[in-house]
Amino acid sequence: MDTYKRGGKVSRTKVNSSRFEEHETLEDVLQYKMIALPDRGLTEADAKEYEIRTAVCTKDGKTPKKSYFPYRNKQGEITGYKTRDWSLPKEQEGHFGTVGAVKVSCQMFGQHLLERGGKKLFIVEGEEEVPALKRAILESVRGTKWEGKINPSIVSISCGTGNAAESGAHNLDFVQSFSEVVLAFDSDSATPKELAKGIMKGKEAKEDVAGLLLTDNIYTFTHPNGCKDSRECLLKGFGVELGKICAFGLEKYSPEKIVSGDDVDIDSIIKPLREGHYISRYPKLMEKLHGIRTGNELITYTAFSGVGKSTLNREIAWELVAAGYKTGFIFLEEPLQKTQQSLICLELGIRLPDFRINPLAVATREAIQEAKDKVLSNGRTFFLDHFGSLKVDKLMQQIKYLHFICGCEHIFIDHISMVVAGLESNNERKDIDMLYEELAAFMTNNEVTIHAVCHLKRVEDNAPKLKDGEEPKAYWRTVKKEMLRGSSGIEQMSSCIIALENEVLPDETRGRVRTKILKDREWGILGVCDTMLQLEDGRLHVVPDHDGWRYIPKSQQGMSNF
Repeated sequence: MDTYKRGGKVSRTKVNSSRFEEHETLEDVLQYKMIALPDRGLTEADAKEYEIRTAVCTKDGKTPKKSYFPYRNKQGEITGYKTRDWSLPKEQEGHFGTVGAVKVSCQMFGQHLLERGGKKLFIVEGEEEVPALKRAILESVRGTKWEGKINPSIVSISCGTGNAAESGAHNLDFVQSFSEVVLAFDSDSATPKELAKGIMKGKEAKEDVAGLLLTDNIYTFTHPNGCKDSRECLLKGFGVELGKICAFGLEKYSPEKIVSGDDVDIDSIIKPLREGHYISRYPKLMEKLHGIRTGNELITYTAFSGVGKSTLNREIAWELVAAGYKTGFIFLEEPLQKTQQSLICLELGIRLPDFRINPLAVATREAIQEAKDKVLSNGRTFFLDHFGSLKVDKLMQQIKYLHFICGCEHIFIDHISMVVAGLESNNERKDIDMLYEELAAFMTNNEVTIHAVCHLKRVEDNAPKLKDGEEPKAYWRTVKKEMLRGSSGIEQMSSCIIALENEVLPDETRGRVRTKILKDREWGILGVCDTMLQLEDGRLHVVPDHDGWRYIPKSQQGMSNF
């Protein structure tokens, strides 16, 4: 039976195959002292500065048994402690634990001691590395003109490498307030087997956080003499060397790397192209695209005004939500309520305009509630409550929040012209290209698919010329990549470009529309796909594609002719 000394009383903990502990509270932890942990490189001054408390064995009154690292909410209040039980090996269950609430949304460890807006912020992997790196930097300037004049800003991610990006996302304003961000994670990486299990280590965490920040002020370094982390450097006597590296040896972070052909395994060579989720309403489009894939794709949708880009986007998003994908909506050209109503109408199979005029005239309250539960109140749909233009940096913040905090796998933006409309620049082509660079960089570094609606340039209609006395005929308005807004940035950076082409009828009534793939980086299959017509239910339905076919409403024929 091990015992922990807790102030004036003793907590008993049974240690065996069915290990258990009595429930500890935050008040209990406050009775432990803040002491040095020599084996861990932690001084008493470190412990007091960061309020790290340790329970000791009652047999000798000094052997550390368990340490407690405080975590705070956004208001700076301690809500919980991460614990490490030194009586158990690191790999054994129970070595790591918590008391109270330690969430990924907490402040990062050590953040409460720092002011925003400093020059350089170091982000490390574990709590013990925060005081270790600080001491290393301070030791490296001892005896120089900088002694006593610097106070390094160092924090640790809150809930392990697997949640590194999310920890940064919850504190993004704080992190981005610094001029430079140094990712000082451990110098280790996951093996292929570990990666297959979703295990991340220092290298992968660094890439995730860099993918979140997507700025040019990110730096990194390699720990000296083969050490894995800052604490190991300090314990092995390389603290001064580490401090000098932090001052003079930082390297600009770059995700690019040179890979030897010797490192390529056969499994990666024979891995087939990914199949995506097949949207049921567009069979020919899905056949050519092989579905809508999740992760590392930027899909652009385009068409002439009023053809149905938003309708197509909603249809695809609705099916993705129904299939279980977390989906984010950034619809800048319509109010939030309309976006949400459109999903309910898709579920109910009724026209959005009819629903908006008088919802209870086209559906019962019970049916609307059931549809709401399916498409909105399911924990899988997230909406940006914003109407009108939005600056690029604000848009990227919202996208990062939707992905890292809400867990969105697909994010729909309708439409990008509203983003650049909010910029003060007079060069729309350059603004759109810069926006697409940001979007492409983000989706490349993160497992998210971005669906972006883009308008076409103002181009002349391609109506066929008529001979004298010839009656007008129906024709298709064709869309080409060259018609996209901006310069060539959208075409170059999109993974896939899907166009909608509309049929112009002689009487100017609404004709058919068809999907057309203008670019498909993954499979390379282009051309016209499904031909559709928007019917009485407001949905796009696949119809025959031969010329001369016309739809006769049920009210006139008694039944449709397809």
